[in-house]
This record gives sequence, structure tokens and C-alpha cells, in this order.
Amino acid sequence: MHVRVKATGKTMHVARDSSTELMLAAGLIEEIKPEPPKPGTAVWSLTNPAAEGSEYSHLTIRAACDVCAQKIWGSPRPNMADVNKLVFWHCGKGERPPAHVAAEYVKAGGGLPFPKGQGANHQPEPKYSESVLDMNNHGRTTKIEGVGR
Repeated sequence: MHVRVKATGKTMHVARDSSTELMLAAGLIEEIKPEPPKPGTAVWSLTNPAAEGSEYSHLTIRAACDVCAQKIWGSPRPNMADVNKLVFWHCGKGERPPAHVAAEYVKAGGGLPFPKGQGANHQPEPKYSESVLDMNNHGRTTKIEGVGR
């Protein structure tokens, strides 16, 4: 921990142990809390791996933060309402694509359409089976009540 000696103003790193706790309680030293990092600002762009020869991707909106190293890619329907549902959560805050990136994405026609019945921010319902792999049962399949349809 980082502390300041009150009598001299000198700062130093010390181990957090019983002696340090006693000096803190006696008011001889004070802990110096580190400054929290400032939240980053997302860098938004459009990327089209298909134009670079990849057959597995399409036009997407991309966001990245240099502070927390989070990244996302999204391909909502090409209309402003769905593009504005895209939120990039990083550094404890959520950011939406800036207007110029959203407009460029919509103008370009967006990425591939979602399968019927799905849209932006929609995760398909998971498929259930009659049996579930029970990891605490050494990999043996176990029937669990209430699971299955």
C-alpha cells in the first residue's frame, strides 16, 4: 500500500500488516488511494472483412476502447432505430454509435439481415434437451426435472 508519513510528508510503499494498521490507527501515516483511471472514449468505425476477401463476415459497426481494451462488432438492421439500439459497454459506461457512423452504415445498406424473427439485441431462446450433462457426476448424463420441453 502507498502511504504518507504525516510528520514529514514523505511517501512510501509499505506492506499491509499489523504494524502498518497500528500506525494508520494512531494517525502517524495515511493511506494514499490511487487515482481511478479516466474512462476511455470509444473509437467507432465501419469494417467490411468481406471486401478484404473474407467469406465469413460482412459490413459491421465496430467500437474499441484503448483504456479498457474492450471491443465489439455489430450488424443491426440498416435503419437508424436498430442502429441506435447498439450499445458499447466499456469503462463502466455505455456509448451508442455516433451519428456519422450510423448514417454511413444505413446508407451502405448494413450487413447481412438477421434470420426471420430476430433483430438487434435479440438472443435466440436456447434449445433444451431431455438430459443435461452433469459435470459433478463425472460426465454421466443425468435426467434433471423441469428441463426439457
